[in-house]
Amino acid sequence: MKNVPIYSFILLVLLFGCSSDNGSEGINQPVVAETNLISATKIADLTIEQLEYSHGFVFAGVADFVASKDDLNPVTAYRIVYETQNPYFPSVRIQASGLVLIPDTAETLPLVSYQHGTISETDQVPSNFVEFSTTRDQLSVFSGLGYIVIAPDYLGYGSSGSILHPYEHASSLALSSYDMLLATKDFLNEQTIDYSEELFLTGYSEGGFATMAMHQFMEQNTTVPVTASVVGGGAYNKTQFSKEIMQIDDSLLFIPNYLWVLFTYNNIYNIDEPFSFYINEPYATMLGNNPLAIFSVEIENNPQLLFTETFRNLVLNQGDHPMVDAIADNNRYDWSPKSSVYMMHGKEDNFVFPSNATSAYEAMSAAGQNENITLNLLDNSNHFHAAAVFSITLHQILTTFR
Repeated sequence: MKNVPIYSFILLVLLFGCSSDNGSEGINQPVVAETNLISATKIADLTIEQLEYSHGFVFAGVADFVASKDDLNPVTAYRIVYETQNPYFPSVRIQASGLVLIPDTAETLPLVSYQHGTISETDQVPSNFVEFSTTRDQLSVFSGLGYIVIAPDYLGYGSSGSILHPYEHASSLALSSYDMLLATKDFLNEQTIDYSEELFLTGYSEGGFATMAMHQFMEQNTTVPVTASVVGGGAYNKTQFSKEIMQIDDSLLFIPNYLWVLFTYNNIYNIDEPFSFYINEPYATMLGNNPLAIFSVEIENNPQLLFTETFRNLVLNQGDHPMVDAIADNNRYDWSPKSSVYMMHGKEDNFVFPSNATSAYEAMSAAGQNENITLNLLDNSNHFHAAAVFSITLHQILTTFR
């Protein structure tokens, strides 16, 4: 069977690029800060007219909350380079990068940390700010509506492209995103750009998981308050999710993504099992120890035929094995947030199963004791339908917390 390629965040949103004047004064001139921030480089100035052009396609046909031209502000884009921890060698610091979008307005604006979803093309990372991308269209318009947007590239992309992206690894997604937030604050302070105490965290798919992990990390390990997080389509309950996958006797379109998670955990937790422990031959030999091969070779997509009986039984029975422990270590569904968490998920999501959201809602709500948790399950919506709804309603959702 031929693999379906890995999907990027919001495939169903129409992506049309807004042009920028790359000859603008000051573009690509580094601004160096004497802090944990390494550098900030101005990469684009976007006018209201350019945002309007993008706006017309990204938010076309959406209801009354869609902004008019009078609601938008020009936006300046910066590429941030900062230091964070290398998850493969925790004692080593590594350079990472991300995007910051700042509206041109005298108002004191909230910060929004946006964690992107799974990407298939490395040039689509936020700090590359390429035309005809979700980042350039959606986030630029979103920032123009009145937010300072912070979008980490994630480790394995941008400045840290020399390492493999630690896909769906909760602690490194949380820490690298938090360090990007700190570096951005350093930059804003150096440039005397005012921002409010409001801080929103948001993301969809891998970004939803990263956001949930970041929120939990911040509340449990820092004194930086989170106003609210808005998450969608995330795999928060990896233990239950993996059990469900192992019980399915049918072709699954997104087997490559699930194998990517296995590759990540096998390496980052130093489990170092041969891949023949997890999947049957000839597929183990076909993949070798090359995670990139997951998306280029033809492989069986039925879990009953792909995964070894030994591994399936370990997952289903929660047996004694470091991979079972690693999967559980990345659960981010059973904790009690102090601030609000708004979750959105498609009822027909066959990529990240809805149980991730429902189990998180039940655990985090603590039988009705925590009123900060909201779950919006979308009827007749798969992973990508729900992504489109998430993207075009994000501004509306955030306004309810302001």
